[in-house]
Amino acid sequence: MGEKKGSIVAITQSQTSVYDEIDFKRMVQSALQTLEANGVPIPAGGTVFMMGFNAEDLHFDEHRKEGPYFVIGDCTPERYRQDPRTIYIEGCCPGPAIPETILKNCGITESEAAK
Repeated sequence: MGEKKGSIVAITQSQTSVYDEIDFKRMVQSALQTLEANGVPIPAGGTVFMMGFNAEDLHFDEHRKEGPYFVIGDCTPERYRQDPRTIYIEGCCPGPAIPETILKNCGITESEAAK
């Protein structure tokens, strides 16, 4: 399942609840809006975030060309985690590693993020 949200595509497949998917999309949107509101440059094009067991991106090649493609967590399908064109954030629940990895791979310095 994928839903375009401005410059964000969130791809999820939750085994627990539709609320997990909604919360995930809100978290991603909120994080990027906060960065933009603080003058932190967001890469042009799209940013894709995939999370969840059985997540499937029917437009993977198209999304991959739009911008950074983050695959979050160990339960996402292996074909996406292992693809060298994606940025894999390792861990069963990688929480603290998510913002750090996103900032690093989007070329945002710690001083820019701290604004």
